[in-house]
Amino acid sequence: MEAIKERKSPFYPDQPVPYNLFVGRSSEIDKITQRGMGQVSAGKSVAFFLRGEYGIGKSSLANYLGFTAFTNANLFPIYVTLSGCRTLEDVAEAILQGTLLSGAYDKNLLENIKEMLGKYIGSQSFFGGNLTLHFEQLLLDAPEIKTHHGILMFLKELYTRVSKNGCRGIFLIFDELNGIAKVPEFAHFLKGLWDGNSMQAKVPLLFIMCGVDERRTEIIANHEPVNRIFDVVDIKRLSEDESRAFYEKAFDSARMMYEEDALKRMVSWATGYPKIMHIIGDTIYWNHDDFDSPITAKEAYDGVMASAEMIGRKYFEPNVLSALQSTDYKILLKKTTELLQLNTRLVFSKAVLANSLSETQKGKLSNFLSRMTALKAFVHCGRGEYTIPNSMIWMYLVIKYELRK
Repeated sequence: MEAIKERKSPFYPDQPVPYNLFVGRSSEIDKITQRGMGQVSAGKSVAFFLRGEYGIGKSSLANYLGFTAFTNANLFPIYVTLSGCRTLEDVAEAILQGTLLSGAYDKNLLENIKEMLGKYIGSQSFFGGNLTLHFEQLLLDAPEIKTHHGILMFLKELYTRVSKNGCRGIFLIFDELNGIAKVPEFAHFLKGLWDGNSMQAKVPLLFIMCGVDERRTEIIANHEPVNRIFDVVDIKRLSEDESRAFYEKAFDSARMMYEEDALKRMVSWATGYPKIMHIIGDTIYWNHDDFDSPITAKEAYDGVMASAEMIGRKYFEPNVLSALQSTDYKILLKKTTELLQLNTRLVFSKAVLANSLSETQKGKLSNFLSRMTALKAFVHCGRGEYTIPNSMIWMYLVIKYELRK
């Protein structure tokens, strides 16, 4: 059996990037630092909604902001992933768990809140390498703090304790909103938490939520006043310079060399989307065995192609291609890709697409567009116009139907 090679990829396709590899987002960071962290350190509470499409790097930015808030602004960060949450009890459990994991930032802080949270932590975990959690106790106590009143009392006691270590506020991050956003009680919970803190608890709070605009819209539809809580920060694609800096930093951290043309191909195909950047980088990293030689342009090209196939299998084929069984539907998808290649933006017209089709295909066009819209591969964006909302789907389609010609 071949010995296991001890290698650590500097790329993180399915999790937030570590703060030491984070690049870019200077304008967003400056805004949240000055208008958020600065004011909270001075005693005022502020809330932001980080809005951006899937794969744009919202979680990585939130993770980096948490580290910055702790090291530069003396705020205690609580990163809460709401993935899988469907009830307020689930939310309460996630907040408790996030608090425990955030306590591991500093052993003195963890010692300070040990009396408050000790029953949730394994006895051998405080100053060891791993933090073991007593999920049974978390589940038992979650119903007691599921209301906004319960969470406020929890945050107030927590702030009282961590302020003894110099913390000047709490930085609460809610991420992964997909399941809970549509629950009406969650919207009322958010409004109650914010208003209750302003009028009663008065904990200096920097509150950030991360999500696509659809999740934000769902929350507001359930309770419109929530809209007034958050200052929206739009997270857009990284620039070419930022993408280049990311790859340089990542490969340099792994002591890997690369040809200039290889780097250009990676930057070009990632198109500023961090999720794609990580997938391409990780694929190339594992395909390159000779660390004494640079990554070539050919390796970069092969890595992009392999990444596209992986993206197709994970994010596109299971939902879309399996629903397009007919040959005509597959041709319609190919024709759509060809049309989009001629545009400067990912928008196409149904009428223009119809001009390139046979009579039989024209007869199936409306059903095809309805099917693709229902699957969220296309989004209706105007009179007779559609767009592809996910950059990874677009990358896959171009490579599948165009580059392999």
